[in-house]
Amino acid sequence: MLPRKMQELKSQRRAEYKKALSALKPVGRLELDGTSLSLKYSYDKPTLLCASCENGLVHVVDITKIVPKRTTPFIPETIKPLLTASIHMSPIFDIDWHDASSKLLTAAGDMTISIFDMERITQTKYLHKHTKSVRSVASCKSNPNLIASGGRDGDLYLWDLRQTYSDYSQENATAIEVSMPELNSFTGVSFYGDEHTLLTTQSNIEFIKVWDLRKYEKVKGDIKKRLDRLSADYRSVSYTHLTLPTIYSV
Repeated sequence: MLPRKMQELKSQRRAEYKKALSALKPVGRLELDGTSLSLKYSYDKPTLLCASCENGLVHVVDITKIVPKRTTPFIPETIKPLLTASIHMSPIFDIDWHDASSKLLTAAGDMTISIFDMERITQTKYLHKHTKSVRSVASCKSNPNLIASGGRDGDLYLWDLRQTYSDYSQENATAIEVSMPELNSFTGVSFYGDEHTLLTTQSNIEFIKVWDLRKYEKVKGDIKKRLDRLSADYRSVSYTHLTLPTIYSV
């Protein structure tokens, strides 16, 4: 009886959400050169919005420049980007603002993570250790030296920028988990509250994993032991992305 009531409640909420969304009208439109794969506001400068594309471009816009036009029928204003940069030669699946929004992190299909300096308009580093496309990347807001990344290879890496990385680095990345790549591509990573807690989502897994980074320990170099065991129950529902608000409740 209870599952049926829950299903009815879900259907009711879905109808309410659909009705609310249909009443929304866009005030601006950003024309991109390709399909957008990720969209994220700056944490420190919330008027800045960044979009990444399948052709390796990123576009940064200032939403305060949007002035809605009262026309009939209503036509959204076309937004001109403040910055358009070509960072990768492959799709950029995820982005995150980094180091007080002075830099931008990009996770791409070329198996690398780029650190792009927004002030100097140049790439400062490429981080490479994934063996397949990087699907998610996150900067730790309480400690900008830490970056987490997850890929289609089923690997989750923790990068410490206080270590000496070359411009095209394949060294010093910390592997937190190596799981089954066919089932468990990492689709989302996000630090929660501080540098000690990391949230992740994976394909074909119905739950969000919570990692306590204080509990892992070194095993033969930079490989870390798994912090939890994978569920044996793989269903058709999975998470495709993960994001958190700027203010956390811990």
